[in-house]
Amino acid sequence: MLLTHLLQLYALLTASHARPLRRGAPEHAPNSLRCAYLVNFPSTINGPAFLKQHFDAHAIEYQVRVAVNNTFANFVSFQILGQCNAAEQIETIPFAKSYSIIRELDRPVLMSFEPSEAQPNPELIHSTTGVNEARAIGLTGKGIKVAVIDGGVYYRHPALGGGFGPGYKVSGGYDFVGDAFTGMGTLPEPDLDPLDDCSRKSHGTHVSGIIAGDARGVIEDGFVPSIPWTGVAPDAEILAYRVFGCTGSTANDLIAAAIFAAAVDGAHIINISSGFFPSYSDDPDSIAAEMVGKAGHFVIASAGNDGKAGPFVIGHPGNSRGGLGVASFDNSASKHPSVQVNGKEFPCNMGRVGPKLEFGKEFRIVVNNAYANQFNLQNDGSGIPSSNATGAALLIRQGSYGSISTRCDLASQAGATACVVYGTTEKLVTISGSKKITIVFIPNSAGQAIIDMVLAGTLTPTILFHKQGIMYETGTTNNLSIFSSPGLTDDLFLKPDLGGIGGQVLSAISPNSAKMNGYSERYATLTGTSMAAPYVAGVAALVLQHRGVHSISFHELRGYLQNTARPAILAKTRFLNSPAYQGAGLVNAYQAAVATTLVLPSAISLNDTDNLEPYTSITIYNRGIVDVQYTVRIKDSVSVDPYLPKDDFTQDSKTTGFTAENTGQLQFIYQNEPTQSMYLRNIIIPAGKSDTLYFRAQPAQAKYNGIAIYGGYIEIKTSIDANATIHVPYAGVSGSWRQKPVWVRSSASLHKQWASRYGIPFESTATGIYLTNKFNPVHENTIINCTQESIQVLALIGSTTKHAFVQAVWQGTNVDALSEIGFSVTAPVLVQLIDTKTRASRVADWYRASRSTFRASPCIQEPTVFQFKGYAYNRNGQSARLPPGPYKLFFKALKPFSPKGSTAIVDYDVVQTAYLQHISRANASTSTTERPPPQQQQQQPISIASTNQYEPRTMQNEPNFILFYYIDLPIFVMGTLFNGYILQTILRNYSRLVRDRLDRCVTLLIGTYFTWSAASTVQYSVWLFHASSWFYRLSAMSTSIQILLVFGASTLLALERFFLIRDSNTSAASLSTSASLEQTIWTVTMLISFVVMNASIAVLYTLTFRYSSKMLRDAFEAMKMTGSDAIGHPQRVSISHLQLQRKILSKCFLMFGIVFFSYAPEALSFVLVRTLKLNQWDHPIFWFQTVSRVLLVLDVITTAVLENKTNIPMPGNLYEPRTMQNEPNFALFYYVDLPIFILGVVFNGYILCRLLPKSKSLLSERLERVMMLLFAAYFSWSVGATFIYTIWLFHASEWFYKLSAIITSVQIVLLFGGNTLLALERFFLIKEFTFDQSRPYFFGACCCIGAMVGLIVALFVSSPSYDGIWPTNPVEQSIWTVSMLFSFIAMSVAIVVLYTLTYLHSSKMLREGLEKAKAADPVFADSLVHIQLERKILKKCCIMAGSLFLCYVPEALSFILVRTLHLDQREPRLFMFQSIARVLLVLDVIVTPALILYFMPSLRRAVFGGKEV
Repeated sequence: MLLTHLLQLYALLTASHARPLRRGAPEHAPNSLRCAYLVNFPSTINGPAFLKQHFDAHAIEYQVRVAVNNTFANFVSFQILGQCNAAEQIETIPFAKSYSIIRELDRPVLMSFEPSEAQPNPELIHSTTGVNEARAIGLTGKGIKVAVIDGGVYYRHPALGGGFGPGYKVSGGYDFVGDAFTGMGTLPEPDLDPLDDCSRKSHGTHVSGIIAGDARGVIEDGFVPSIPWTGVAPDAEILAYRVFGCTGSTANDLIAAAIFAAAVDGAHIINISSGFFPSYSDDPDSIAAEMVGKAGHFVIASAGNDGKAGPFVIGHPGNSRGGLGVASFDNSASKHPSVQVNGKEFPCNMGRVGPKLEFGKEFRIVVNNAYANQFNLQNDGSGIPSSNATGAALLIRQGSYGSISTRCDLASQAGATACVVYGTTEKLVTISGSKKITIVFIPNSAGQAIIDMVLAGTLTPTILFHKQGIMYETGTTNNLSIFSSPGLTDDLFLKPDLGGIGGQVLSAISPNSAKMNGYSERYATLTGTSMAAPYVAGVAALVLQHRGVHSISFHELRGYLQNTARPAILAKTRFLNSPAYQGAGLVNAYQAAVATTLVLPSAISLNDTDNLEPYTSITIYNRGIVDVQYTVRIKDSVSVDPYLPKDDFTQDSKTTGFTAENTGQLQFIYQNEPTQSMYLRNIIIPAGKSDTLYFRAQPAQAKYNGIAIYGGYIEIKTSIDANATIHVPYAGVSGSWRQKPVWVRSSASLHKQWASRYGIPFESTATGIYLTNKFNPVHENTIINCTQESIQVLALIGSTTKHAFVQAVWQGTNVDALSEIGFSVTAPVLVQLIDTKTRASRVADWYRASRSTFRASPCIQEPTVFQFKGYAYNRNGQSARLPPGPYKLFFKALKPFSPKGSTAIVDYDVVQTAYLQHISRANASTSTTERPPPQQQQQQPISIASTNQYEPRTMQNEPNFILFYYIDLPIFVMGTLFNGYILQTILRNYSRLVRDRLDRCVTLLIGTYFTWSAASTVQYSVWLFHASSWFYRLSAMSTSIQILLVFGASTLLALERFFLIRDSNTSAASLSTSASLEQTIWTVTMLISFVVMNASIAVLYTLTFRYSSKMLRDAFEAMKMTGSDAIGHPQRVSISHLQLQRKILSKCFLMFGIVFFSYAPEALSFVLVRTLKLNQWDHPIFWFQTVSRVLLVLDVITTAVLENKTNIPMPGNLYEPRTMQNEPNFALFYYVDLPIFILGVVFNGYILCRLLPKSKSLLSERLERVMMLLFAAYFSWSVGATFIYTIWLFHASEWFYKLSAIITSVQIVLLFGGNTLLALERFFLIKEFTFDQSRPYFFGACCCIGAMVGLIVALFVSSPSYDGIWPTNPVEQSIWTVSMLFSFIAMSVAIVVLYTLTYLHSSKMLREGLEKAKAADPVFADSLVHIQLERKILKKCCIMAGSLFLCYVPEALSFILVRTLHLDQREPRLFMFQSIARVLLVLDVIVTPALILYFMPSLRRAVFGGKEV
């Protein structure tokens, strides 16, 4: 025992000197209270006493707000009077464990507040939620304590028990604030009485009544209800904790104190009918809710009322994983005033404005046109009334001609005292009313009843209006309320959990509230998720009463509530609404209480496509006493499209799209294979046992911007109760949630619905800075006096982020200019922004930055226009003017799933402005400012900056200084000396050495290299001392001219060599032996260098990728073993670094591929001309050289395009007909590919038509038959592709995509197979094989090709294809990929090997023939001619093979990059490469057939009738 006390004492002494941990929101968070903090202490420390001792010692004045010391927490919140500094005053408090700032939290916002005249029938409500059935088995909430953390309770209300304390319905509670507390600027005045009889809305009283109110039998004066009603759990106890004063807001320290107090007082359920924004997971109230939830106190909170802002806006704490977030559903019926016609009651609606209707008074009614209804008139009452309406109520028919108020104003002018409008249907509509006359709306049947009275001869018909009226269905019975905040959460967790009745809910209010609102009763109908949360809290009380409060965990309670909820359809459709909007659906108290089956998890969050798990599972627990057979079915819901095409802004409720097509789905997995059936029948689970089902998710196809919310429900029916249907919601996001932009760069919708209202042009509706209130863009090196000029700042956040900020980054060389006046040179310099509406200044730093919307909702605001005046915050957190000089502003926002506090640039979405030259007021008269250097400071993102071209080159401002002056310059000096020596030697012996044009070309080339070396030496030397515009122009001109001269001189030399060879009369044999040794060495060296370097690059990149993959796996495993996911954890830092390296590596792969594609054809061209001695004047060789050279030159354009940051969207829904809107490659497909395919159909079709009639004479040899096979293959491909492209315009389905994929894959195999057979036949001919000798090989090759075709067809039969190219299922994908790549490589290698062997054998035969010819042997003369002919044909075949590779290799490389290495095909560089590869591939349908005709004179004459083309 003594040792234990000593250890505790040691721990306390150690803690007294340690600095406390900083938690929660930052100092400058929205609504933060000035100098207000909450400090946590160890449980054994007297916090208030230590706090007083500390502040007294430092002479600091402060005021305590609230002090808590119980089993859950020990903290003190306080406010310092005067100046405060957390580092000096808070972090030095002895024994402090952690501290947080205190934030103001707004009062709950109601969507409507109406008198009880518009009340619903509570018993009808309870029948739709199973509450009435639960009461039938005796469930009333007895013995369950429900805490209400709100604005206090008017417990004197008879419906709430009429008193406070033990024995009353409101049995306990506490007032943490007092009446006078308003939030900002006031201190709490707590007391023991949580009474509220001063607030206008009486929110806490209404909430308590929904949970446990009971107005049955109330007889006290002023409290008698028009209809007796009851709360959900009328026998439950209420614990009331007041955290709001009569007006104003509250704070998070008070919410935390109330949560802990409720748990200590024994509350089983804690209701918080508020949704706070922004929320922080480590704020005091968040931590409190999580702690008490783990201890068995169930926290239930509202989702929020921001439904009109669109998805991803669920509030806190409803989004907490440790609590239940509740959505709102509309009521089934509401109480309406009625009109009595001839003894029958009809419902009616009153105008919202205008004179009030006198209830209980008879009105004489005059019918304007008794036949308006019979003849469906639309303009009844649009003119002067046809009857005398003076002093009477005028009846007119609703119509499309003119508004109701306009026509009723005409009735008022005619002397009518009221205007009664009957509708065209039985549906009641809401009318605005008129200030001139009372307007009443009645259904069509009521109007027809009045007309019938008149037509029956009643001279003075009268009607009577009753105040209490009758029940009337709302028309949106049990539909999701339009104001209810939808999910998902920011990390894609499925919220809300379920829904309760929140639309038009009747409950009690205080007498003061009734008086302030002019209500005759102490009851009101309120609307909002604030009403839905207590409804579910009441249901939870019924469930806990039945199951026992100590025998159920939070996950089980949530499971029973979600399992038995009933999902609703999307309004005005027949499809289920998304779980992201309604969770599991509307709660059912009876089923949740009596269910004997529990399914866990009760909701499935699938995350996004990047983080989608291979499979998910649910476990069905049979907790009954009998065996049960379950039938499981998957029901998809609508998918949600939160973005528009090429629009970065999240849409609101009016523009968000819903679709029931391609919604994504779950598939059952049985024995590790997905089943196609949507049913899984006859799952029999014995009593007391469980069974687990596995599923695989298939994300939806996003229409726009690659993001869509998809989901649905796993429906489970039991054999013992047909009504006990269980639903398990699932939801996820298709696409990459991390890669979506946070900052808005382009948004037509935001411009139309928000920016245009402020005069912001479309091109300026993007995150950035702008000049003047006209929002003119800021260009590079703009000189701005930020303290005087109007610099507009748009920080447009399109989707919520954990952290966003704007920093000023110094672009000059002298960073001392910042540090000398107190700004940090290592940490971000955050700028100061001024709100143009409120003129309030703030730091440009947002923690938990909520996305904005077009028009403000209760918690989600519209974007703010800020001004920047040249001020930022120094290292002490004080605002100060930035020194004059060059700057860039960087807008940074943390991407989803990135660790909080990350410094890795890959974790941020970054927008940077142009360079701007800031001049302060003091130096506004001068224009001399420091220009930006090439390198950026440490806080900048990694980028390629251009060199400052008007400064002398130094080690500081030139990143390539070492390369330029320690490598390049010595080489240029050596080149000057070396080439100068050669040149002066030639010039001194000019007459002897320079004898012909070839010598003059050599001299010109040497002179060119000398001038390039000398000029570069001069440039590099002068750069060290001088820099100006004219000198940089001269340098650029000199460099460009020198490169042109070098290539020009080299071209002249090559041309002269060609002329010398062409004009020579030397025999071929002597030419072959006269090749210089230098040429041979150069050729072999260049080719070996090209091959070795490319192979080295590919091998190194591959090894790097594999090694980084291994390191990444090891880092993840290490993090799992240590169990740490902390932000600064070494494995976490390592993972971020590796992910960055892998992203850079993927870009290097792409650049290497494109560079190789640019240079390989030129290398192949060289081999054909220089090594194989093909005639480069032949048209095919000439055009191939031309194309290869263009590709080589295009490399400079390609490299420039690789730096383009334009976002190219992904294709749209691939099971839709192709349109310009959903297919980004539409122009390529239909304006380039399709015409080529049509030309291929005509061209190849014409060839076949000409050859088939002559097949007997032409096809006598197998070589010609192979040629015919190639023509047929190209014709079938052209026809198939034309058919596919045409059908895509009108039709899209799974079977058609399968057919498209089969045609494409089979045609590629057939084309390469045909070329392989051609190479094989050429080899047999040169080897002089007989038909019988070659037949086995030929037959084997055909069998291999046929087997490959069969495999492809089988793969697509067993798997769908979502893109018309490859199978969707992973196994078939892998087989298809390996098979296609193996076939491509195998057949390509076979072609190259066969042609090489053929060439070598022909060379051998040619040498032997030449030897025989020299011996004048006439037998070999004919053989020599034959061999020469064969070699000529072989050269042509090699050209055909080269063109084939040129057409197909880029497409194969594109496939590997996208499908195997998983590079993002939305990247503009890869998109362009894929487009070029596609065009080359399609061109093969023309190129190869044309080459066959060109090289085969017999076929050419047969096709064109002997004409030489």
